[in-house]
Amino acid sequence: MIAATGGLGARVETLGPDGQCRLTDAAGKGQPEFETVGASDDDLAAFSTPRGTTGRSTGARLTHDNLASEFRSRCVDYWRFTDQTS
Repeated sequence: MIAATGGLGARVETLGPDGQCRLTDAAGKGQPEFETVGASDDDLAAFSTPRGTTGRSTGARLTHDNLASEFRSRCVDYWRFTDQTS
């Protein structure tokens, strides 16, 4: 299903009732192997849409550095992992 976006030249794609959309169709036709490419700390790694908003939906851009920082925070600070942890 494609929703209109008020003439902004953008499309919002959502899943249909059967869980399918053009994005899932395209993903099914993709190559099973991926080429490894370099990335810097400031490159986009993920795009997250927070739940629970009551107003206009927003999204958060997460960089590789954001994700690594979160990992360090959880694994080192919270769980007390060290280089000796197996």
